[in-house]
Amino acid sequence: ALVAAVRDALCPPGTVVAYMGTTAPDGWLLCQGQSVSRTLYDKLYAVIGNATGSADTANFNVPDLRGRFLRGVDGNAGRDPDSGTRTAMNPLGNPGNQVGSVQADAFKSHTHTNNLLGGWSTRYVNYNGSGGSYGFQETASSATGGSETRPINAYVNYIIKY
Repeated sequence: ALVAAVRDALCPPGTVVAYMGTTAPDGWLLCQGQSVSRTLYDKLYAVIGNATGSADTANFNVPDLRGRFLRGVDGNAGRDPDSGTRTAMNPLGNPGNQVGSVQADAFKSHTHTNNLLGGWSTRYVNYNGSGGSYGFQETASSATGGSETRPINAYVNYIIKY
């Protein structure tokens, strides 16, 4: 009992760790959203409850962290302007500004304007106040980039202590 108490004090249930293995070591579960028994994993359930969802009253969901970056809860810091729009990871999970909620990918709204030196046209920004003068034409840039906005990254499995 003392060994278990020391182990849980050093690494408490609910701890999430980046892990390079493909199967979870003893005492840990892969964070793949699976439903597990509240009775069998009672220490983990006592910590996370239904934060990441629940299929029924006998089970709860482990977080599904596959393909996701982790982000600290905003609380009252005001760093996440969309914290109130976060959704539950799974049915009956935590929405909003709470542990376990998720957000879809996003790219902050912005525009790009190009000023191109051009010829005669009434669409140009006029420098002498009359239509058709020589000036700069404002145009929008073409779309560029991939299918998501992301930093350089490396794959790991996330595991959670039970």
